[in-house]
Amino acid sequence: MQNTINLLRSHGLLTEIHDELDIYLEIPHIAYIEIKKEKAKALLFTNVVNKKEGIKFDEPVLMNVYGSYEATELLFGRSIEGIADEIEGLLHMKPPSGLK
Repeated sequence: MQNTINLLRSHGLLTEIHDELDIYLEIPHIAYIEIKKEKAKALLFTNVVNKKEGIKFDEPVLMNVYGSYEATELLFGRSIEGIADEIEGLLHMKPPSGLK
């Protein structure tokens, strides 16, 4: 996961948020707003809490990793169209006609 974070960071496709935010209310809302943007970025929340139960988490939360075409192409190492064509080919596979 650290390699993914570093790759997104080095290409300007990651926004790091260090504010204390609730894992159930604030983080999903911010991720939802970000993904609606034309130039959406992945979000790394580093100060995650559960405000209702008073729990502070040590692990960061990474959201919207595949939130843009650019990030998806970067992480998969090929174009979105190529990935879509491969998936379409898998969806239209025909069952084998014999044992060979």
